[in-house]
Amino acid sequence: MTDFKQVIEKYYGEVLQFKEQKNLTCFLYEYEALNKKVTLRIEISDRFPNEIPEIFVHKYEDSLDFFSHVESEGKVCYFPTDNIVFDNTKPEQLIIECLNQVLKIIETWKTQEMENELRREFLSYWSYLWNKSKSRSICTLYSVLGDSIQECEIIRSKSRNFLFSKKDNKKQEILNIVLGENHDRNKLKKETALYLPIRENNNIIPPNPKKELKIEDVKNIIDGNLRSSVKKQYKRWLKRTKKSFWLFVGIPISSGNTIVIGFFVKNHGNNNPLKKNDHSHKVIPLLIKRADSQYQINRTSQNHSLDKAKIAIIGLGSVGSIVANHLSKMGAKSLLLVDNDSIEVENISRHLLGFDSLSKGDGSKVEALQNYIEKQNPNINIDVESLSFQKMIEVDPSSFDDIDIIVSCTGDTMTNIYIDNFFKEMNKPLVFGWLDPYGIGSHCLIAKAQNPGCYGCLNYGSEGLCSNRASFAEPGQNFQKNLASCGSSFIPYNYIASNSAANLVCEGVLRVIEGEVDSNNLLTSSIGRTNQFLKEGFKLSKRHKICTEVPEKLETKFVVSEYCPFCGEAS
Repeated sequence: MTDFKQVIEKYYGEVLQFKEQKNLTCFLYEYEALNKKVTLRIEISDRFPNEIPEIFVHKYEDSLDFFSHVESEGKVCYFPTDNIVFDNTKPEQLIIECLNQVLKIIETWKTQEMENELRREFLSYWSYLWNKSKSRSICTLYSVLGDSIQECEIIRSKSRNFLFSKKDNKKQEILNIVLGENHDRNKLKKETALYLPIRENNNIIPPNPKKELKIEDVKNIIDGNLRSSVKKQYKRWLKRTKKSFWLFVGIPISSGNTIVIGFFVKNHGNNNPLKKNDHSHKVIPLLIKRADSQYQINRTSQNHSLDKAKIAIIGLGSVGSIVANHLSKMGAKSLLLVDNDSIEVENISRHLLGFDSLSKGDGSKVEALQNYIEKQNPNINIDVESLSFQKMIEVDPSSFDDIDIIVSCTGDTMTNIYIDNFFKEMNKPLVFGWLDPYGIGSHCLIAKAQNPGCYGCLNYGSEGLCSNRASFAEPGQNFQKNLASCGSSFIPYNYIASNSAANLVCEGVLRVIEGEVDSNNLLTSSIGRTNQFLKEGFKLSKRHKICTEVPEKLETKFVVSEYCPFCGEAS
């Protein structure tokens, strides 16, 4: 059993106080830094060494000083709370490493490094400040506010505050989703707010969370930190705003990371208190919960490359529906969904949509999917066409003129060949996604018009049309099933397989947008489960054997088929 007191005194010096309780060992240790002594309280639970010690600045709440990496009750955050890796087989060494890390942090206090850390952890300290306030008001931000000063709107329900840009035309749609379509609009209160963007080069640190927020704290954040164009508009706002007001500030903390904080100022006088330091006015800190698309992407991949692309998805079955949903989650702002099919009860076991979509609308698959995705992500713009691709082209050949990328998930060979030929002439990049029977493989072809090779190259051999050459199933087998009649026939595969193909397609879309497809088109595949396929006596293709033995072959630069009537030598 580790003698904690002996370890501390061996490496660091005298222990001031030592106490053993049933489930906790606690001792005080004094460390000299910043020209004064810092007393640390080290608490080691009976779960040690499977749980690291908690270390506190002793009586932290008695001082008005605040430091980086210290929570409001004095706990030092010396390691990330998630996914900590440490060697629990060496308890003595573990205590030393933990305490050394805390001492390293203490050595940065009152230095420029501490200011940098305070900026990086700005929202943590703002949360402490907000938590202390009696009002503890929360605003949920739904609009992307950007780097321009603008008027906003606070919409208040009985229990929530919603923050929108006045330019946001989606706010009613969002309120219907969040509050329910039958909410009473007359019970909502609307107030004007101002959003103020701080300039990129700033050195703002969080206000002291141990003190009450004052007007001077707000002024310290704003004054001297506005671009000249913003400053002029801000001064005009100061002159005309004399009553209580809502103010939101966007502070760039680092490249690509702008935080948003808010204030509500209760004004008791005839002038805006931000013109001078008037301590008689109460300032209420607001915590901002961000639901704007810009923040949501930063919170995930931080990849904004889909922002400006308009993407058409043709075929919204099990694969296409998941692709549409994935792209909306990845930050796509504009989709066109094309499919003339309806959603039926037999679809839902492997489709994104479920039972709740069966009773809505006229059964149109694309309209049901539009409704579903817009509820998950109201910031997206979705157009739909309940027509087949061929019919859509007949009705309006210019339907795809403003589309940047075409995604085909029809799973139908002849339709895909038609799609490929049509868009090659329009010089549009294409991403095809399809599945093998029983989900034994998923495939994606990325085809740019200027590159050699097309979807047809996969489907033509010396005898003409043949089985898809990318398939992991040996040619000449019949996989068609039906449970009732010819009208209910289907190819077996499950939702896992649909997801696998959708993932390949979405990766393909990103690769096109980010310029990764140069002079060669790409075929990418993934291998699925083969148990049921083999159990029923079906045979795997030579390509499956090759890709299993050499996984690098799952992605290949596309080779033109000499037998392809569209781009091969035989043409």
